[in-house]
Amino acid sequence: MVNQLNKFSCKVTELLKPLRELLKTHNAWHWGIAQETAFTEIKNELASSGTLGHYDPNKDTVVSADASSFGLGAVIRQKHGEILKPVAYASRSMTDTKQRYTQIEKKRKKFNLETDHKPLVPLLSGKGIAELPPRIQRFRMRLLRFDFTIEHVPGKELNIADALSRAPVDLSESNEFETETKAYVDSIVNNFPASDMRLKNIRDECVNDEICKTLMFYCKEGWPENLA
Repeated sequence: MVNQLNKFSCKVTELLKPLRELLKTHNAWHWGIAQETAFTEIKNELASSGTLGHYDPNKDTVVSADASSFGLGAVIRQKHGEILKPVAYASRSMTDTKQRYTQIEKKRKKFNLETDHKPLVPLLSGKGIAELPPRIQRFRMRLLRFDFTIEHVPGKELNIADALSRAPVDLSESNEFETETKAYVDSIVNNFPASDMRLKNIRDECVNDEICKTLMFYCKEGWPENLA
């Protein structure tokens, strides 16, 4: 990750020296004060105003996202000339429940979304929502308010997002945010037009359901004066 970004800072190469010493075969691997200091200074340098670009709504925007087995990572980049310069980073750990999600489930200006998980591309772009499993449907619903295109990028080229997903920031989840998100998704689902296939399934189930059959009979023949 650092090597991908050192072209934006003249200090990174010098700061990396104590860490590169650990890669030499004749040196014993020891993480000491020099390495810890270098690691901290490199993080500060990569997050500094000189390295990060300013967000420009008129520039093309690329979001690279990745998920490890325990964390999520992403970086927003914009084109400055021919170079994609980072604008912001994101990283967070996942709850025990979300760590058990499949890899597909982990991953307003229009932007490009990059992912190294190829099966995710058709699920977020080509397939109809009615064809998806319920949990994937809810995930897709959360993305309806965004205007984006998704493309597959080989994992070896998705260095920054991959690194951030493997060292996630330990953030506790906000119950309030989860509640608001679920309410938003539910409101869309409840008002989303059903497909012809879904309507047919509903009709078929109604025909076989005793309560629905009784209700349909009363609607056609009239309600009895006494239901007792």
